[in-house]
Amino acid sequence: MQIRLISQYPILADSVAAALRAAGHEVEARPDTAYECELKYRPTTSLADVSALVEGLKPLLPAVHAVDDLAVDVELRLGEAKTLASWEIKLLVDSDALAERLRSRLSAIGFRDDGTVVEDQDRSYVKYGGATPFARQVVRWIAAQEGLKLPEAKEWGDDDDDIWIYARDPALEGKTLKQRVPIELHGDDYERMFLLKERLEGVGFETVQVRSLDEGRGRFLLDPGPLSRDPSLALEVEELVKGFLDEMAVDPERYPLAEASDERGHARIDLPLGAVAGGSLRPYTGAWPERFDVVLRTDDPAGVRGLMEQLREAGYASVRTEVLPSSALGFAISWGAAADEEEVADLVAGLVENVVDEAELAAGYTSWCLHLEDEDARILVDLPLKAARATPLAARIAEVAASYDCSLKTPAPDEVGALSEALQALSWKAWALEAESGAEPEIQYGGAPRPLVEHVQRLVAEITGITLPISQDWSESDDDIWIHLPRTATESVDDETAPMDLAEWLSAGALVAEAQPLITLEASHVRIGPIRLSRRTGDVEQALVPRPELFAHYCLDARTAETLIHLAESALLREPALLEGETSVSKTSIVLYLAMLLNQPVVRLNLNGQTDTGELRRAVRPAGRRPRRCPSRRRSCSRRASCSSPRAG
Repeated sequence: MQIRLISQYPILADSVAAALRAAGHEVEARPDTAYECELKYRPTTSLADVSALVEGLKPLLPAVHAVDDLAVDVELRLGEAKTLASWEIKLLVDSDALAERLRSRLSAIGFRDDGTVVEDQDRSYVKYGGATPFARQVVRWIAAQEGLKLPEAKEWGDDDDDIWIYARDPALEGKTLKQRVPIELHGDDYERMFLLKERLEGVGFETVQVRSLDEGRGRFLLDPGPLSRDPSLALEVEELVKGFLDEMAVDPERYPLAEASDERGHARIDLPLGAVAGGSLRPYTGAWPERFDVVLRTDDPAGVRGLMEQLREAGYASVRTEVLPSSALGFAISWGAAADEEEVADLVAGLVENVVDEAELAAGYTSWCLHLEDEDARILVDLPLKAARATPLAARIAEVAASYDCSLKTPAPDEVGALSEALQALSWKAWALEAESGAEPEIQYGGAPRPLVEHVQRLVAEITGITLPISQDWSESDDDIWIHLPRTATESVDDETAPMDLAEWLSAGALVAEAQPLITLEASHVRIGPIRLSRRTGDVEQALVPRPELFAHYCLDARTAETLIHLAESALLREPALLEGETSVSKTSIVLYLAMLLNQPVVRLNLNGQTDTGELRRAVRPAGRRPRRCPSRRRSCSRRASCSSPRAG
């Protein structure tokens, strides 16, 4: 038959035309807009031929009717008023190859791309909401070219523009995971990569591809991808790769095999072997000095030469100076990965502390520890030596505040006069006192220096008694500081809404006793409030027991005492305890303090997203090693965020 095919979708028209020609028809394809999906035929055309033609077009289902004045046997129009760009396609398939073919064809025909998930699929089908019959038919036609039959399921409302395609690659049916899952080796030493390729193929993997390592991916990595469906198979690959790296003399302490789990249809192994052999790959875990970049930001380069020499003597080869940022206020250490390495953190903090101790500073200067991203290997040290000798901290704060906007937001602006005056005295670029209710009590900021925000936090606490949490919610280019202050705690509460006082009820049956010390220490026991615990005696590894002198200045305020009693009760009941809270509220130190009272050895583990069970097994400290604390603090801390230790000049 002579067929004229009209459509504004060239990819669809070419595909349908090819199928019709393969069936023996003569096809003329015209690129033009079609507002309907229909098939017109001349009354003289054989109905049997028309039926066969319609059957061959499935899953496209055009409306069929006869037209007297057609110049050809059949005119097929493929389109509708809504364009295919009205619909968004998400692919959930079990192979990268199928995903790429479907995505390229569906995007080229006009559908919007909503992303791809490559993972195992139970069956092939389509979910949709408001997609029109023509749009769904086109999706199923494209899928049919890949050997897929997709039944439909309407899952969402008519206003939803999503079409989700779940598909199993027909080419993978009946194959094992070793046959189905490709493995990509990415590296910078092809000779040794091909050696690993041979070993993987030798244990049955059919498709192993060798590729160059992406720039910036400087670590050994194993992503099992779909192999993780079979834990024994994933473990086989892991052991094979670890054995290979051991043969290649790759130090697992400096360059451990990291694990990842991305949405992809293949396994991936990254092998920066050339960088290790050439000495250009730094360790990416552990306390190795060569892992870290130390940047001394100062206004007195000559004054930090001694510090630079000490760091280099300790093995920190990458040490340099930079100009001190104009926004720097006090002495600060900003670090990410180094904060989790106690040996590194103690050394750097101690050396910096010595520099600050020896300087003749004006009054009010403070040392801060600030947190960078967890994987950031930089150690940024702010040392404003000249400025700190010449200008008191209060004057420096006023200078820096002049570059930022400050807003105090409170439900009762007329009740915060003292705080408002104290804040305005900082000479902000812009100042506002605004009425606000219902907001979360906090201090929000963007690019303002953390020491400036913490100074604001202290002012608020000194005048109102409220310590607001700090949250960096905006970009570094933002110059706002917003103080969300709740209604003051002294405000009267309506009797009808006042909370129930449970003190009398909770104390029912309690005996009235004379006031006693919170802690009573005996040779074999310790009493903490109402809790009496046994102390460890005999053979105890004293190197792991926190020493009493570490807590010579430890302050047991009301909240800390309450937490200590809670921990003691957990120890008595042999129940685990979870402590949550802001940085430097004594979560770590309270545990160490209780351990000191009980003569109990402590092993501390810092965990992160890359921690695996192997690291946990190796985490016991060698004999003779004790936990150390930041010299700039009175209490032990995890260095996960900011901390401060006042230091007057």
